[in-house]
Amino acid sequence: MSPEKYPLSALAQELSALRNKDSYHPDMDAAAVFSRYSPGSLQQLMQGMSDITASFYGLLLQQAVVLNGPDMAEALSSSLIYTLGKNKAARIIDAYPLLERDPRGAIEIIIAAIFTASPEFNFEVNSYSAAEVVFTIRGTDRYHRISQQLQITHLLKWPVILPFLEGIRDVAAPGWKVATLASAVDENSNCDYVFRIYQEVVVPAGDIQTGMRPPFFQLPATALVTRGKYLEVDLGPASNFQGVQFVVMIRQCLSAEGWNACRLYAEGTDQYMLAERFRCMRSGNFLADTSLKVVLHTLEISKRKRKSVIRILDDAGDMVYQVLYDYYMWNETDFKSKVASLKSTGRPAHNELVPLPVISRVSFENAWHYESRLSPVDEIHCLGHFEGYPCVPALFLFRLLHLEAEKWIKDVLGELPETRLVVDSVAVHPARIMPVGVPYDITTTVHQLSDNILQFVYDVTQVDDPATRFGCVVLDIMLQRL
Repeated sequence: MSPEKYPLSALAQELSALRNKDSYHPDMDAAAVFSRYSPGSLQQLMQGMSDITASFYGLLLQQAVVLNGPDMAEALSSSLIYTLGKNKAARIIDAYPLLERDPRGAIEIIIAAIFTASPEFNFEVNSYSAAEVVFTIRGTDRYHRISQQLQITHLLKWPVILPFLEGIRDVAAPGWKVATLASAVDENSNCDYVFRIYQEVVVPAGDIQTGMRPPFFQLPATALVTRGKYLEVDLGPASNFQGVQFVVMIRQCLSAEGWNACRLYAEGTDQYMLAERFRCMRSGNFLADTSLKVVLHTLEISKRKRKSVIRILDDAGDMVYQVLYDYYMWNETDFKSKVASLKSTGRPAHNELVPLPVISRVSFENAWHYESRLSPVDEIHCLGHFEGYPCVPALFLFRLLHLEAEKWIKDVLGELPETRLVVDSVAVHPARIMPVGVPYDITTTVHQLSDNILQFVYDVTQVDDPATRFGCVVLDIMLQRL
């Protein structure tokens, strides 16, 4: 029995026409199935689709938290919602290419999104001009509702739809800014959000206040191109970053991240990056005869916490390395209060030449597990890092450990002709700030992961006190045959 033999509402008739290729088994009551499960009204149809969207969003974030920890919820949410906004704007502009490329065009796309995918929202356009649009969104926030059900509300930054508006802005009104003027949502997920789209004040590169200075702060020599929360910049030939010079590439990437974070979240004062963890993983071939480009995405996890997703691409657009950098951004006042014990009144000369600190092996009977001592790092090695508050930069420590790994390979494996040493991955896990001027003990464990990959695990501790740990660096090096 087919559903068409029973009285149907106008909506059900339209849906029935869409289902004309469905085929029921003769023993099934097709009319009952269709009547039971087809929406009885347009509101039911759209509400059901909205509920599915919310469930997909919430369950995806819940699994991300299980697999990658609580910080991943906000990072994934903002990235996903932002991309949806960009895609929505691109489709609308393809259909209506004459749409104004200013706040007026952006608000039309936002209204279109509410019409087609957000039935629980109502809007009110409070002010409307080519210079500025202010609007209110009220109703039930489905994302808040599902996050409450899954108990992940506290992991997200509200309103979670702000990145959606930013994605629309970046396509429809690039160079403008979206700000949340008011944000209220109650326990029943009833929301009242007020947003403003207005002209963004462009900050010249020289005015971005990172709290770091050259020579430690080292932006690439090419132009910085910003697109919303993204930054793109050419790094130059890959041959410039072979061997221990790999650290130069990472320094340029992290300097660009600091610049971008200050651009996006300016506080009008110097801001200082304190690393929580750093991971770099090779995902493609490192070829010396290609040029590299970096695309980084700066995410605000909380008031101070940031996450950077950095992709290093070759000239064919294939990803060679991916970097995940978690850090805290402190303003000048809070930073100087936090590290007051490190304050130095000395002014080392920038042109003074001081030899690199030395890693001396204390015991080497077992080359695969041995003890070393790092001689004191001089303040001059930290120039531009935290001016006036010298401590050992994690990148500088990585450079010294990379040199030690290269020396280990030569001492233990001998000369390896026709072989290039390529960083396969590196993870830096700081445990506490390392003051300059004092030695450190290093416990090294080497693993043979495969025929051509060695893993070096370095634990850095206080001299004669292994319980006081300053951090761990895990460096995988590939022996690449030429």
